[in-house]
Amino acid sequence: MKVRKLVGIWGILALLSLLVIPMAVFAADTDTGTTEVTGNPTATIDITAPTEMLTFTLIIGGNSNTGTLNVLSNIDWTCKVKDADTTNTNGFMTSWNGTAYDTSLKLDNAMHVLYETAPTADVTLPTEANIVAGTEAGQSDDAGENFTIKFSQVVEYGDERLATGNNYRIVVTFSAAATV
Repeated sequence: MKVRKLVGIWGILALLSLLVIPMAVFAADTDTGTTEVTGNPTATIDITAPTEMLTFTLIIGGNSNTGTLNVLSNIDWTCKVKDADTTNTNGFMTSWNGTAYDTSLKLDNAMHVLYETAPTADVTLPTEANIVAGTEAGQSDDAGENFTIKFSQVVEYGDERLATGNNYRIVVTFSAAATV
């Protein structure tokens, strides 16, 4: 009788296990979870300086040429301009033979870089100074914001005409940063 009771109990346990095991398997198949994702774009500024002016014709008197500065930014910003080469040009267009400067031949007047739309700016190189500023609200989506920049150079009769193959040259540096 004792053996029968044990077999009966084990039989009942075996039948219960057949019911419980599938329930556990089905429960795992319906489990869910969540993931919270948050983020904030990093502060970004990207500028495209005006293209090279390899055909800047210089005549006696005032000369100017314009180019477009493009600024893409998702924050308020300011853009500065300067002549970074204080050794060779130091704000003045200097004789260039295609590979090196001849610092003994410079135009008598420093170059000016201007933004003529309000608020106006006139920077005499080599000084670093603000040329334009803007806000995130001024951006045209991924096209950014365009600014017409004028490069102005006065040439006098005393400025020497260079030998063929040489030109007066200056490299203007634009740099933008977040407004704090």
